[in-house]
Amino acid sequence: MITKRFTWQLVLSLLVLSLGTLYSFMSFKVINSTSFSIDNLDLIGSEHENFYSIFCNNLTVGALLAIGGYLSGGLLTVIILFWNGFLLTEIIQSALLLDISGSDIAYSLMLHGPLEIFAFLLFAKIGLEGWQFYKGILREQTIAFKNVTLRGFLWPVTLLVLAALIESNL
Repeated sequence: MITKRFTWQLVLSLLVLSLGTLYSFMSFKVINSTSFSIDNLDLIGSEHENFYSIFCNNLTVGALLAIGGYLSGGLLTVIILFWNGFLLTEIIQSALLLDISGSDIAYSLMLHGPLEIFAFLLFAKIGLEGWQFYKGILREQTIAFKNVTLRGFLWPVTLLVLAALIESNL
């Protein structure tokens, strides 16, 4: 069942991710285009990246979004979402400057990207619940971990496993 608060948290997460993207578009500059080449920039990642390294990296981000966000009242969640929107856009813009075709970029992102992003949004939902946790402490003077369940972690972790399987086999 999708609640009003879940919808609000999803919209807020997408908005913060979009703000990071927008900031990247506004701030992206090439200082010295002559030294900008694919030989001195590791945009796509190492060919030796495997499922385990991709999954562990994404799971670390997910844990920071969920647990770190929860403990910080959602602040760390907002910061990480903004940074990821910014970073993804920087990578795409840099790839375009290196004359990597838009279709190659889309192909490398469209298969695993939506799964990863949705998993991060589900982790962000957990992190944003931290606001309710602290609100409960201040208003009701009770400590209760409401709306945090093992099942809440199961779906995003499953999505990250699928995304890492796809990404490691591209």
